[in-house]
Amino acid sequence: GCPPGAAGRTMRLAIVASLAVASHAWALGLRPPLRVRPGPRLWATTTSVQPDPTPSATPGPMSREDMLAQWWPIGSTTHLDEDVPNAVKLMDKDFVVWKSKEGTWSMAEDVCPHKLAALSEGSIDDNGALRCSYHYWAFNSEGRCTSVPQRLDDAVPIPKRCDLKSYKTHRTGEVLWAWMHRGSEPTYLPEDLEPALVNCSMTYARIAPYRWDFFLENVLDPSHVAAAHHSVGGDREDAGPYDVLDRNVSLADNEMVHRVNMTVVRAGRSITDWRFKFPAFWSISNNFMGLYIVATPVDEDRTLIVRFNNAYITSLFKKNPLWPLMHLRYNRFFDSDALLVQQQQQNSLSVDPWDPARSYAQPSDADAMPMAFRKWFNVRLGGVVPSLLDPEEKRKSVLAARAAGAPERAV
Repeated sequence: GCPPGAAGRTMRLAIVASLAVASHAWALGLRPPLRVRPGPRLWATTTSVQPDPTPSATPGPMSREDMLAQWWPIGSTTHLDEDVPNAVKLMDKDFVVWKSKEGTWSMAEDVCPHKLAALSEGSIDDNGALRCSYHYWAFNSEGRCTSVPQRLDDAVPIPKRCDLKSYKTHRTGEVLWAWMHRGSEPTYLPEDLEPALVNCSMTYARIAPYRWDFFLENVLDPSHVAAAHHSVGGDREDAGPYDVLDRNVSLADNEMVHRVNMTVVRAGRSITDWRFKFPAFWSISNNFMGLYIVATPVDEDRTLIVRFNNAYITSLFKKNPLWPLMHLRYNRFFDSDALLVQQQQQNSLSVDPWDPARSYAQPSDADAMPMAFRKWFNVRLGGVVPSLLDPEEKRKSVLAARAAGAPERAV
């Protein structure tokens, strides 16, 4: 046991810290597993390799409406302020996100219909209404304008044109989602697609300084971890081959799973399932633990990412007093290859036409999953990152961002 007093407390904190760091590295499949009781699997993994669909069966690109008519993550409730309006940018548009008196979260375009002022500069009144700081108009949780102080006759209904352009929201644990197509009703819930999304907790959120498709290509690349995350999640001396035991890429279902065996590099490493499912879900999992990320495009050069653990990890470390320190480690982990991915995106701009299948030198099977994602991205999304701007607006936005040197922006 530990000695009593301050020395004992210090020793216990050191033990907890070492366990937390070890579990984080193990969740990435990089270290031998902790000797702990296994938790339940969150999904069944494919058991047979599926052939590529024939050209006649290959689905075409989704429409822009289909890309948007999905639940996209808009942030973690632990990172949003409940007492004031929050400014959030997603898919090239600015939004305001706020919490009502009833405890529900709302999202609308960050523009007051009166004088086009930013509502994120406003306030939340005692009734839970969003107030514009310019003329103090009030809006309820559904975006309906409920008060115009300057009106003489309150008996006359407030015109509909005074309402906000609101988006439906949904919460799963600490992750907040929005249905990004205002012209359609939600046809499912996030947790309907993934059981792991039922109760997301212990979340970590940040804005990554590179485009959504480059982020997903990066996290779907098991072989980069050893070198690119050296000393914070990997060891560059461990860079080497790995076995892809099973792969299932479904263009029609917008989903891919690769079962990877890392024991070919170092004995004791676990077999892990690397998975992506549109619109925003990525995971590494095995019989014990899981690491999950959901991601939404911010603009042409940035991506919102929200990381969380499965219920088993949460049960082990939810009450850990050193949990806030793990956020510092996650920052180091994501920072360790951010510049590399940012430069990769920047260099791709000089290749015309840019085609990953031809532009990348790929002499090994280690690139199988990133290339499977790129094929899906080109076939199903037409090589286009989902955006709320129409193509012409997007083109102007990208040109403006390039002129301003957006790829070099700090997060």
